[in-house]
Amino acid sequence: ISSNCGNATVTYAYPSLSIIATENPVACEIYFDINLKGKMLADNTAQSDAGINFGGTSGQGLYYTSDTTKTENGEVVYYYRGAVENNYLVFGNYCWRIVRTVEDGSVRLRYGGTPTQNAETYTCPQTGTAVNIGSSIYNTAYNNKSYVNYKTSSIRTVVDAWYRDNIAPHTSLTNLIADTPYCNDMSERTSGSRVYFGAYDRLITNKNPQYKCPSSTYAYTVAKGDLTYPVALITADENLYAAGIPFNNNYYLYTGELYWTMSPYSFESSTAYVDYVTSPGYLSNGHSLTYSNAVLPVISLKNHATVSKGTGAYNDLYVIITN
Repeated sequence: ISSNCGNATVTYAYPSLSIIATENPVACEIYFDINLKGKMLADNTAQSDAGINFGGTSGQGLYYTSDTTKTENGEVVYYYRGAVENNYLVFGNYCWRIVRTVEDGSVRLRYGGTPTQNAETYTCPQTGTAVNIGSSIYNTAYNNKSYVNYKTSSIRTVVDAWYRDNIAPHTSLTNLIADTPYCNDMSERTSGSRVYFGAYDRLITNKNPQYKCPSSTYAYTVAKGDLTYPVALITADENLYAAGIPFNNNYYLYTGELYWTMSPYSFESSTAYVDYVTSPGYLSNGHSLTYSNAVLPVISLKNHATVSKGTGAYNDLYVIITN
């Protein structure tokens, strides 16, 4: 909170506000800053996902996880689902779509292109090549299951280079980016000659996504030495929470382009596969690693990132204060 109240003393301890004036009447201007998570909750009525069928398209808006065994440390996660139109954000002169809160209080964003600006009004692109940073293979080879590892992948090189050139030089931006875990779930089971990675049974077979990474080994961070920069890709679980089921393009992660997730799918017949989002918009069976798909980086903003204005619409974005 900040204020311009002359000689008056302003004290704020939520939910109470006290103004003590030395003269009466007093003109007093009071400004309430709100962090991004708080803005999400203020602008939406969050609903429980207890009744959501993740194999279907039901639900639209802001939801929260009713089953906290599926989250890190049992923390509630808030996430957008369906064809929402109020989760656009501008940060570092780039557009982003808000995906969810992270268990540490940060907020995860998926890249969404470069905004056009008219005076102080920003407008974001919504589909097509304008919402990605380019295209890339996932890795240079596919004939070993280890090639699904994001840490040693070709696509990580592309994501890191974009972050290095566009985000890293600006401390006003990097100071707001959290080093949250990015899950490259390489847990596996074997059936005959085929290896199924964790996302296969969880999402393709059972339609039961989770935010909790099955092993801390696969939860990559800069602090652990897994990553150079705190940036990666969306997971298949995050996509399914958003309603990315087959033949559904009526949800906010649709771009009209094929793009990579960082969730390994399977290894069979000497070919490794990673989940991807199809051009019609839904999560699909894995692509071989040498296919070239669009690249959309994902970052997380720290819990004190503050919204200066906006409603979250594509032409009235939330704007993050970076100074």
